Amino acid sequence: MRKLQQKYFGREGLLFKKRKELLKPIQDDIFNAVKEIAQEGNYAVIFDTASSNNMLYSDPKHDKSDKVLKKLGYKN
Repeated sequence: MRKLQQKYFGREGLLFKKRKELLKPIQDDIFNAVKEIAQEGNYAVIFDTASSNNMLYSDPKHDKSDKVLKKLGYKN
């Protein structure tokens, strides 16, 4: 019973895969629209305040990750 449950409803189950297959194109369209709006409006960051302030888009030129890693002594 557990195997069957995992096959259909588990993390790699058929339901998960189907949901991902159906939602991915919609999520991609939304991301592309947000990205276009950000670039047209010269926004550095766009947040989704509807669901716990997730960052939807950030301009890569403002990414300071490499500087932080260098400061910590890591080489890229």
